Amino acid sequence: MQLAEIHNWDLQKQKLSEGVFIKLIEQLVKDIGEESYYFPLLDLHVNEQDRIVSIVKQLFLALFDRDLERFSQVLYLVDLPEKITKKVFSTASEMDWDLFANQIVRRELLKVVLRAHYSNNNELDS
Repeated sequence: MQLAEIHNWDLQKQKLSEGVFIKLIEQLVKDIGEESYYFPLLDLHVNEQDRIVSIVKQLFLALFDRDLERFSQVLYLVDLPEKITKKVFSTASEMDWDLFANQIVRRELLKVVLRAHYSNNNELDS
């Protein structure tokens, strides 16, 4: 996967290589950080990529409902652009949680691809 592909990547249609998928799950788990929230991600297989966004949506809705402070901390770790986070906090009751989860997964995927790109790591090409 190349850097330019991320912007146009459709999370529901395009398939990731197994290496990218594994690294994406690892990145999500690392940033979410609390097993009670991220354990559904650990059960995913590479052929279930279309479920990532819905699981991330459920995780963040649970965080938002149960622990707003932890929700904010995870957003900080995910490092979503301010434009997106402002939209979340200004209209949380009307928030498009599907779009929000999609943006989180894209951001985590970008971290994975950038890390591989700048470390000259070719394991994502498989």
